[in-house]
Amino acid sequence: MKMVLPFFDQPMASEYHISAFPLSILQAEKNFSVQYLLKKFIPISFDTTFPRCLSYKHRHFWYWNCFSLRLTLYPCCKQNRMKQKMIYCIQKGYYLSFNVNERYIDDRSANTANKDFTHDIMVYGYDDGADKFLVAGYTLSKKRYSQQSIEADSVVKGFVESSDFFHVIAKLKIKKRFNFFSKNKCSLKREIRKYFYSNSKHIGCNACKAFLQQTKKRLNAKSTLNMTSFRLIMERSNILVCLEKHFKLSSETSELLQQNQALGKELFFTALKWNISQKDSLTAPLYNSLALYFHNEQSILGEVYRLLKAY
Repeated sequence: MKMVLPFFDQPMASEYHISAFPLSILQAEKNFSVQYLLKKFIPISFDTTFPRCLSYKHRHFWYWNCFSLRLTLYPCCKQNRMKQKMIYCIQKGYYLSFNVNERYIDDRSANTANKDFTHDIMVYGYDDGADKFLVAGYTLSKKRYSQQSIEADSVVKGFVESSDFFHVIAKLKIKKRFNFFSKNKCSLKREIRKYFYSNSKHIGCNACKAFLQQTKKRLNAKSTLNMTSFRLIMERSNILVCLEKHFKLSSETSELLQQNQALGKELFFTALKWNISQKDSLTAPLYNSLALYFHNEQSILGEVYRLLKAY
């Protein structure tokens, strides 16, 4: 018998597991509102510690208030018991998010290379007949976020053999009768205000400025660019396009949303090319496109903020 929790296989942002996992759950929920999502993804920060990249301020999605969460620590986990614990959680309607050693997970680079590498995974079902867990994560064959059926023992082995000092499973599900439409506009207005007027040098538009300055230094020094930030920009541009569905924006702002969606993708692939070749011909186009992207984003959010103040 299969136990499969509702799961959306093509979330609107899937370049980052911290985005793809919650969106796969939320977009499968019939009462979900994209407005709730927007207020979670507008807050942005620049992490000043290694690897010094852009990140979401609310990146720990399991603490979002729409989820009922249980964090369980397994300091001395035994493989034969962990499988039954995981199956029991799924039966109770919980999605499971935890780290695994991908050496034991099929269709992963670490598995092919037979090397240890700890990464996160999400389990959303179990096939009793095949004794396999239904999981989601970045796969080698498809080169994108996708779904898999993995031998249950392999998933458990990966969990037990991960490099984590403490083995933790985040068990989560959407709260019963959670209202995805409540106070969204008030919260969105508050988050955009913080974006523009934060006292921190590394929050909101200040984070964009800090990342732009860092990128300029790395380009001038012919240093490798951290692709994490460019992945975030690409998926962020896809999410912000949803603003057009919920606000009566000017034609100019609508054009900026479309332009940024194209820029987000262009920036990601240009950064990849730079890391491979570090050609001087890529320096100015990359920096100028990044500056334009952030300028457009601030113009877009500025108009949304003015509309929200008028409500």
